[in-house]
Amino acid sequence: MTTKRLPPPETESKIEIIFNPPIVFNDDTNTNKININFQAKFNKLQHENINVKNEIQNEWNRRKATNPNLFDGSKFRYHSVIKSDESNVATINLGLTSYGEFLGTNYNQKIANKLKLDGMEKHNNEQIYMADPVGVGAMVSTTDDYIIAFQRSETVGEFPGYLDVPGGHPEPKEVGLDLNYLNTEGMANKIKFTIVQDKGIDENYIKREEEEEDNSTTTTATTNNIKEQIVTMKSLLNELFNSITMEVNLEINIPLKHLTPPKLIGIFRQTGTPNGRGSICFAMECNLSSNEVKEYFALGPQEKDESTGELIFIPKKDVLSGAYNSNNGQDGKYKFTPASNACCYMYSEIYGGM
Repeated sequence: MTTKRLPPPETESKIEIIFNPPIVFNDDTNTNKININFQAKFNKLQHENINVKNEIQNEWNRRKATNPNLFDGSKFRYHSVIKSDESNVATINLGLTSYGEFLGTNYNQKIANKLKLDGMEKHNNEQIYMADPVGVGAMVSTTDDYIIAFQRSETVGEFPGYLDVPGGHPEPKEVGLDLNYLNTEGMANKIKFTIVQDKGIDENYIKREEEEEDNSTTTTATTNNIKEQIVTMKSLLNELFNSITMEVNLEINIPLKHLTPPKLIGIFRQTGTPNGRGSICFAMECNLSSNEVKEYFALGPQEKDESTGELIFIPKKDVLSGAYNSNNGQDGKYKFTPASNACCYMYSEIYGGM
C-alpha cells in the first residue's frame, strides 16, 4: 500500500495519507466495498509501567477538573486498513477506546513521545499505546459547485479560527458498545458482549438467540441476569457511514432528504498533535444551492460548539486545483485545519480528473 504525504500546513501537525482509493466506487454508498473487522486485539495496549498508567488517568482528571462539562465515553479505535487489490475491497480494523484515554495519551504531551517510542521499541508499532479514536469528516458539495465549510470559534483549543469541514465520530453506543466492553473484569458489569464476525445477520438472529434455551454459556449467563449484547459487523459499518450523515445534518441543519449517501474517499493519520490519530473522509452531495444551505443553517443547527455561526463556501474548482492549500504557492486565503486539508487533498485526487 502506497503512502502519500501532504505539504505541511501552517501548523506543527502533519498529515499522512494511508489509504486513498484510486476511484470512487460506482454503487450508492460503496459500503459493499468496505468491511469492518472489530476485535479486542485492536484495542490500545495497556502500558506496563504503573507510573505511565497513572499519568494517563491523571491527565483526564486534570482536564475534568478544568472543564467539568467533559464526560468520558466509548469511541471506536482506528487500528489499520487492509485493501485487497484482487477484490477491490478494503477492511477497516477497529477496536474500542474512550475519550478519556484519548486525552490521556494522544493529547498528553507529558508522555505522548514516550508512548510512541516504547511502542516502536517493544512492539514495532508506535501507535500501540495510543487511544487513536477514529474521526469522520465530509466534503459536501452544493448544486452550484461549492464545498461547505465553517469557521471554528476563536475560543476552541484546537486550531481556533481555522476552516473546517463537517465531522465528528462514529458512536459505539449506537451499536450497543460502551465502556463496559473495556472492563477487564469480564462479567463484573453483568454484560456479555458477543461479537459476530460476519458481514451481517438475518433479521431474526437476535430473536433466535433470545428464544433458544440450551446448556450453553450464553443461556446460563442470561439465566443469571447477565445481559448479552450482540454486536454485528453490519451494524458497525452502518454506524460508520450513518455517523457522518448525521454530523452534516446536526452541524449545518441540512435535512437528510437533501443529502446523498456518503462515499468513503480516504483514510489518514494526523501526525504531530494529536499524535497519529486516524480519520476517515467521505464525499457527499446535497441537492441544494449554497444560498439554500444558508437558509437552513440560519434556522439553527443543533451543534454549534465549534462554529462561529458563519458558513464558508469554498468554490469546488479551488479544491480541485489545489488552491485550498496555503502552502502550494496560491494566495493562502483558505486556512483549513490539517484534517480538513487532508480531506480536500483526497477529494481533489479523486474528483480532479473527472
